[in-house]
Amino acid sequence: MGGGATQLLMPLIYDIIHRVGATPCTAQRSALFITGWLHVIMGILILTLGQDLPDGNLASLQKKDNVIAEYFFDRFNLKLHTAGIFTATFGAQVACGATFGIIKVGAG
Repeated sequence: MGGGATQLLMPLIYDIIHRVGATPCTAQRSALFITGWLHVIMGILILTLGQDLPDGNLASLQKKDNVIAEYFFDRFNLKLHTAGIFTATFGAQVACGATFGIIKVGAG
């Protein structure tokens, strides 16, 4: 439920409240209040029921921490400390590149 749904619902809610006998000012404020609470409710539902990231939920992805360091450790027979340094360097490179627009992160 986004802004488009709000733009659709607000005049309908206003009209219903105004027909019941409320003044135009009260009907407008009530319509704003109701649609505002609908946004809050939808936000809570998205936070509790929605998927965190495109790859899955954050909690399950954090269990797979340090995957790149393990790859360097296994593939190139590096010490874990050295593999961690390579991983941190790669992460910093991606962060800087994405910040300056050199690397498109998440573009398919």
